[in-house]
Amino acid sequence: MHAPMKLGRRAIPLGWALLAAETAMVLRRHWGSLDPHSRRRMREIVAKSKGRPDKLTPEERRELMRHARQLDLRALARDIGEVASPVRLPGRRRRRRGL
Repeated sequence: MHAPMKLGRRAIPLGWALLAAETAMVLRRHWGSLDPHSRRRMREIVAKSKGRPDKLTPEERRELMRHARQLDLRALARDIGEVASPVRLPGRRRRRRGL
């Protein structure tokens, strides 16, 4: 009786790890779509802010938003939704990726 319970406890964290890895791959693909200058500048601004918008000047906030708009956040949200959703939307096919 204990063996199946152990398997269940291990399977759930593995599933979460796979989901996190696939989400990271989607994020990397979108991040890579930015031009190198935007990627570098966004890293600098976010590092300076340490995750706190109030540590940025108004100009830096505007610049960060300008660069973030280049990410196509709607497509990013859609792609992450496809990865994370247990239900596939009708008429949507999951993209095949080569390994």
